[in-house]
Amino acid sequence: MQCNSKEKRETSWKAFLRVNCGGDDALFLERSAKIRSWLDGNASTPAPASARVAEARVAEARAEAVRAMATYRTAYERLRAAVVAEGDEP
Repeated sequence: MQCNSKEKRETSWKAFLRVNCGGDDALFLERSAKIRSWLDGNASTPAPASARVAEARVAEARAEAVRAMATYRTAYERLRAAVVAEGDEP
């Protein structure tokens, strides 16, 4: 069995987890909550409030980006369908 350290390397645990969740946001949130719970219960000192605030801001920005990408994807699919309906190649 190979250790995750070879795969994780210099990335944060959250970036590593996101890749290994394969884009499944629900799975990522579930696993990150378990990890955060473990860290909070086992860390010698809890994460400072500023880190939790920064983490919340990143999560909020990520959610906004996901919504923007979904909006873009929908618009692109409408454009593609319109172009195909006209008989042109996209």
